Amino acid sequence: MSGTLDFDAKFVEINPKNTFLSAEQLVTHRHLEIEATCGGLKRTQNEGSAAELEEITTALSNLRAQLSVPRIERLGGRALASWDEEQQAAEILRKDGKFGCFGYSVHGKLYLEYYEALFLLELGRLQLEYHDVTVSVEQAYVLLLGELESEKYHNYLVYSALSRAGYIVVRHKRHQPTAETVTRADCIWALLEEKVGHIPTAAHIKASPLYAPVEKSMEDVKQLIMWPSTEQNENSEERIDFKFDTRKRKANAASRDYPGSKKACLSTRKSLVDLPKTEATFARFENVFKKFDFVQLKSNDYPTDDQTTPPSFSISFDLHLHNGGFKKRTPKTPIFNVMILAPDAPFPTHSEIAQCQRQQLHTAPLLVVSNAPIVWIMGGANSGKDVQVQKIVEKYGFTHIDPNAIVDKEIEAKSADGKKFEAIRKDGKEVPLADIVPLVEKQIMGQRGGVKGYLIDGYPHNEAEAKILEERLGPPTMVIALDVQGDTNKKDSKAVLQKYANITMQINAERDAKEVFEDLVPNFETLAKNRGPQISIGR
Repeated sequence: MSGTLDFDAKFVEINPKNTFLSAEQLVTHRHLEIEATCGGLKRTQNEGSAAELEEITTALSNLRAQLSVPRIERLGGRALASWDEEQQAAEILRKDGKFGCFGYSVHGKLYLEYYEALFLLELGRLQLEYHDVTVSVEQAYVLLLGELESEKYHNYLVYSALSRAGYIVVRHKRHQPTAETVTRADCIWALLEEKVGHIPTAAHIKASPLYAPVEKSMEDVKQLIMWPSTEQNENSEERIDFKFDTRKRKANAASRDYPGSKKACLSTRKSLVDLPKTEATFARFENVFKKFDFVQLKSNDYPTDDQTTPPSFSISFDLHLHNGGFKKRTPKTPIFNVMILAPDAPFPTHSEIAQCQRQQLHTAPLLVVSNAPIVWIMGGANSGKDVQVQKIVEKYGFTHIDPNAIVDKEIEAKSADGKKFEAIRKDGKEVPLADIVPLVEKQIMGQRGGVKGYLIDGYPHNEAEAKILEERLGPPTMVIALDVQGDTNKKDSKAVLQKYANITMQINAERDAKEVFEDLVPNFETLAKNRGPQISIGR
């Protein structure tokens, strides 16, 4: 019969993962603590006795009991927020805990930025609602970051990584100079900073009517110091009394030890620096002074016009330490300014970095976050690694980083590091990667064009070197392992391949080089299309 329900049909039973506890159960689990029993002194050798086996069994059962305790959360233990379409931010409806470094206030209401709301949502500290409906984490990614690719994805990944690392991350606020009265002292200090420190003078100081007279006055004083005038003394109408005392005076014995430069007659046409050139102290100073290298900064490296920084080189976040006394109302100077480069954006030049920092009230070291992927290529001596590296560089424009070549270059240049590396090699040892990484960082920072990716050649050899590369240069995007028979380093590199198994390509390198490269092409094509943010320099 149509329109009737078939009660004999089988229904699917749904068991929700989350359960609600009664009041008695909440009281029971409120102070539930499981502590491992103290077993006395730590055993250093395996005895295989019955007492030892009993201790191991007890320790495992206690550990299993600790891990089996269900995670209990209070619905009222989370902050409640609602998404505001007009503000494009999450409005806090109920606070829970401290929000010392999160959010901003508008007309007495507290709002969270999209990256702050998503971060707290992932930590379980926030319950986000959209039109009175609770939003899941998956839905929040679409709601807060948008469906289309944008800079919000890169900003959130960087914000999340730095926040989980223990930093206080806040949005960078560009300094807006207020209209203040320019004084004569401001003009003098601005001119001194321009002459001595090569810092361009601000536009509002140049526009002041006091600037031109102060500049002319300082130039006149400079000329007077360099070339003192004697015209005033020559044209003076004051009579000079030529009557001298003819009585002889006893010479002062204390002045006999004075250097000859102090006894010389001073000339108004000569500089005081020219007088002590015959002294031994000046000779020693001159020898030391000649060892210094002085480089004259070019004015075109630091543009004087107050232009707006290009959007691709703007500062996104400021980093503060938790123990640095951070206050949201009156923040101190950050330890880092974070600049996130757009995809395919060239690395900023010195001029652009200087221009960007001049616009800040308090300058801080710049942490540049680039989108360049990092690829490790590993292989033995007969794996054809050099051929594959050359093909990758030619086809995809990756920057080749060869630590061994960097060491050879330093030894050839006979630098301080080169002498150290040469001594290590003479002892028959390999140069530690920890000593080479600072030079690798310097080479990466020296890239001034659009960097498409970095190709680390021949490293890491073991898990310890992999940890060094990841901490100093960032995690790898892909690991290429070229397998050949007779590879002596295969045992040590096995731990590296197991750790990065999800991003590792193991390729049989005993085939033709063209066939090996054809296996690499699909993965590099994927890297060229999908590039995520990468903190390539973290120190």
